[in-house]
Parts: sequence; C-alpha cells; structure tokens
Amino acid sequence: MENEILQQILGKLTTIESKIDSMETGIKELKTDVTELKQGQARLEQRQTVLEQRQTALEQRQTALEQRQTALEQNQAELKQGQAILEQKLSHIEVVIESEIKRDIRIVAENHLSLNEKLDDIKDVNEKLLVIQNDTDALKLITKDNLYDLAILKSAPRACSQKAIASM
Repeated sequence: MENEILQQILGKLTTIESKIDSMETGIKELKTDVTELKQGQARLEQRQTVLEQRQTALEQRQTALEQRQTALEQNQAELKQGQAILEQKLSHIEVVIESEIKRDIRIVAENHLSLNEKLDDIKDVNEKLLVIQNDTDALKLITKDNLYDLAILKSAPRACSQKAIASM
C-alpha cells in the first residue's frame, strides 16, 4: 500500500513536473511575445518620430510658401502702382508732345506765310530758290523731331516713359 501511495505520489509529481514544464514553456513563449511586442512598439515609436519630423518639415515648407506668396502679392501691388505711375507719366508726355507738335505746326504755318511774303518781295528766281531751300531744310528738322517723338510714343511706350522719367 505504501507502494501504491508512493506510486500515486510519483504519478502526481510527474504530472506536476509536466505541468511545470508546460508552464515554463508558456512563460518563455510569453516572454518572447512580450519582447516582440516591445520591439514592435519601438519600431512604431520610431515611425511616429519620422512622421512627426516629416510633418514639421511640411509645416515649414508651407510657411515658406505662404511667405513667398505674400512677397509675390506685395510685388504685384508694387508693380500695379508703378504701372499706374508710368501710365500717368506717359499721358503727361503725350500731352506735352501733342502740345509741341501743335506749336511746331503753328510755327510752320507762320513760316509758310512769312515765306510767301518774302517770295512776293523777291524778284530774282535764284534768290527765291535759295530762300525756299533754307525754309524747306528748317521744315524738315521740325518734321523729323515730331515724327521721332510720335514713333517713340507708338512703338515703345516704355522707352518714352523712361525718357520722361529722365527728363523730370
């Protein structure tokens, strides 16, 4: 009977030992799982750090772009203001040139009248031709100046504006 009791105790001990071995295996597996979870958590934290850095970089880029946009808007406003000033100056130049052209036309008309009076007084044909030639040369100079001013106005308003700015 003692033998039986001993065998029962031994059987129970064997069962307990196998349960302990099974528990130790389970504990090892749990430790491995915990280690893998900690490693996974570390990887996720690293990824989160990288994402936060990327987000910060994107925010910095967005701020830089907003600053550039503000600068561009300021430049655009300055350009519009400059354009308005140039257009105003160009209008002033056009008025001045138009006035000069009218003055030159009046001078030409007066000179033409004066030439006719001179020619009426002169009897020698050669002398008349010389007076006409001199008057024609003067007329060409006035006409050339007017045509040059008109050409500048029509072909290059910017050059005209620069000329006006320089003259002011």
